[in-house]
Amino acid sequence: MSGPTILVVGPGKAAVDAAIEIRDQGAEAVLVIPRFPYPGLPEVLPGIDVLSEHELLRLDGGPGDFRAHVISSGNVTEVHCAAVVMAPEPLPPMPSGTAGVMTLHQACCEGIPHSVQQLVIFLGPEADRPSFVRAVDLAIKACALPAHPRVWLFSEEMQAYGADELLYADAQAAGVTFVRTNGPVTLNTDPLRIGAVDIPSEVPINILPDLLVTDGVTDSEALSRSGPAQLLEGTVGHVSMGPVATMREGVFLCSSYDGGALEGESRTGARAAAARAVTLALNPLTRSAAVVDRDKCSACLTCVRSCPFLAARPGDEGKAVIDSTLCQACGVCVGGCPSRALSLPEDGTMGPKAGLKEGLE
Repeated sequence: MSGPTILVVGPGKAAVDAAIEIRDQGAEAVLVIPRFPYPGLPEVLPGIDVLSEHELLRLDGGPGDFRAHVISSGNVTEVHCAAVVMAPEPLPPMPSGTAGVMTLHQACCEGIPHSVQQLVIFLGPEADRPSFVRAVDLAIKACALPAHPRVWLFSEEMQAYGADELLYADAQAAGVTFVRTNGPVTLNTDPLRIGAVDIPSEVPINILPDLLVTDGVTDSEALSRSGPAQLLEGTVGHVSMGPVATMREGVFLCSSYDGGALEGESRTGARAAAARAVTLALNPLTRSAAVVDRDKCSACLTCVRSCPFLAARPGDEGKAVIDSTLCQACGVCVGGCPSRALSLPEDGTMGPKAGLKEGLE
């Protein structure tokens, strides 16, 4: 009987290292490489199923029974897997012909050129809260430049609370125009043009910016799709979960994305993520999520603000909803709820899934 199947998604060496480690530990590795693989990757990886020129579109299910939907040339394929390793990488350096495009990291480090008259900041659906905060702060600073450029920020609607909400309000006061893009976004590079429909107002927006700042995706076809937002929301785990864990059970992270890892450290991180994935795939854990008593919930959103794992969100009538794929049953929301509307079920302990076979087809 073959070992469990583990999906690895990424264009660079970290993804390859993770896939090799998974193979060496006796599991089945499926490596998904997008259309912009890094140069220097091996053409043949013995014992590893490689899906080149594919991208992850959506991930359903949970540990031991994930269903990954990958897309290539408009065709969607479903891959069943027990765990997932995400290995995102920054894009390779852009050619000189795309001088009107900067990454968010580059713009935050180097600043916006003073000659820019029209600036667009685009955050893809995979953008996390820290990226959104950095983008809003960058937009505010850009508005204060001597040339007083027009600034647009394209992103999906982000839940903002506390300090984030104040920053959002400061950006609006500074003159930043927010375009909420839950639908398709089109990007042309010659000339540089970005367009989308602002979802709340249903107004089409088309801009010819002097500069586009993006969180890493610059391919027009990639921008036109919604992307794996559900998978990557809150990607980085809480500090107590370890460096390769993510907010979603069964999904692990490795890469040199922050640019601070040496080659050996990056390889160690990839092998660690692979080992965690194999271990969980062989022994998936069950964890009961916190339960909301809707009759007691006062829609104060204390749980949303306090949850360290981003599992709580407002639902119908503003009442709390707990995402069972993110909830770690830590009890923080239970202890902080002023209405006593939250509780942990009696079977909230973790353990192997009953009846799960050691190997998965």
